Amino acid sequence: MSEIKERLAHVMDRIHEAEKRSPYGQKVTLVAVTKFHPLEDMEEAIGLGVSQVGENRVQEMESAGPSAKE
Repeated sequence: MSEIKERLAHVMDRIHEAEKRSPYGQKVTLVAVTKFHPLEDMEEAIGLGVSQVGENRVQEMESAGPSAKE
């Protein structure tokens, strides 16, 4: 299992547990931040089901190419 897959599974477990405890019944959306990580890491996370990806610098996201903008 890759490190990204392990960490994502851990975070998703924590999110699901927090949703169960919350009295508000709200859905939580994970936004993965790819700050300084290579495009391959972002693509792996997306392949694992991450649908929201953020980057704190427009230039970084633009340099990731068309696949990052889909």
